[in-house]
Amino acid sequence: MKSVNKFNLIERYEEGIIKLKEKGIFVCGLFMFGFDGDQPDVVAKTIDFSIKNCLDEVTLQILRPLPGTKTFERFKEEGRITTFDWTKYEGCVIVPKNLDPKVVIKDINQAYRKFFSLLYIIKRMRGLKDYSIKRLYIYFMINLSGWWKTK
Repeated sequence: MKSVNKFNLIERYEEGIIKLKEKGIFVCGLFMFGFDGDQPDVVAKTIDFSIKNCLDEVTLQILRPLPGTKTFERFKEEGRITTFDWTKYEGCVIVPKNLDPKVVIKDINQAYRKFFSLLYIIKRMRGLKDYSIKRLYIYFMINLSGWWKTK
């Protein structure tokens, strides 16, 4: 993540998640994989972090450098962009340094199945501060849509 001037401060994230959840605020984790420092276990560690900290929802993406960014220019110069065809930008369009693109996609799909399993949906619902019918319904529908994507 240092390659794109981003830093992971996990302890601070955990503290922030606790504070937000204490206030009844929905916490969604948005994670991107494929950075040069990512190791093969990055997706598994990320989803375990998400479950441990009872994130309400997650979105998992593979890095897709966009034209005009420093990351795009660097990957282009290094010959690590596999296609410039925008219709293929749903999959993995880069060659990560430490990750196999097919394995990362498989790991992301497995992580979604784990996070959005009915067991973890129920576990997360038990941690809600507000048990109003409306909140439970919205929460369940958001998680159910995540679960449905895994099918």
